[in-house]
Amino acid sequence: MTENKTQQQNHLNGQALASLVTGLLAGAFMLVVPLLGLLLGAAGMILGSISLAKIKKNQESGLILALLGLVTSVLAVLFFISILVIGLLLRQG
Repeated sequence: MTENKTQQQNHLNGQALASLVTGLLAGAFMLVVPLLGLLLGAAGMILGSISLAKIKKNQESGLILALLGLVTSVLAVLFFISILVIGLLLRQG
């Protein structure tokens, strides 16, 4: 029983890793293809949120990866929104 519980705690949540990779890709693509960066950022936020819930429920590892994925994804989306707002303000002025 103890060995099974230890194995379960050491299991890395794959969605947490996917969230981090997606968030980093969102930031990179934001500079080249902003719309793709926005879509990747949204996907990273969803993956990060789901993985945080699963990590808490199943006592899996990967909490830091999930948090970093969520943060990078949110930053990418906020960057897109700020570019959009600045573009609209410059267009009016």
